[in-house]
Amino acid sequence: MKYEDLENAFLEFRKKNKNRSLSLLSQFFSEMRTTYERSKIAERKKEGYSTAEAQKKTRQGWVSFSGRALEKIIKLSLEDFCAKNEIKVIQDNNFRNPKTRELLSFH
Repeated sequence: MKYEDLENAFLEFRKKNKNRSLSLLSQFFSEMRTTYERSKIAERKKEGYSTAEAQKKTRQGWVSFSGRALEKIIKLSLEDFCAKNEIKVIQDNNFRNPKTRELLSFH
């Protein structure tokens, strides 16, 4: 599973659940975790890992993947509102970029 897959799944989830999609986020992530674990465990087994090792690595990977995915989902959820109100949205990793610092300067 890739971030693009998760984004597409969230867009479908949002379309299906409309205004309730954010309040049902834990349900969405539960479903995505199952999908993620199935695909990653199978992938790691093909790489030669034992079932136990594949499961362990997959659980560890989920923590990082889900954190980044949540960030993307929040950004996706805010984009429409921000576009209508002429508000710029940036992700935390962009704060390190000197151009972003200049853009955020209030001088």
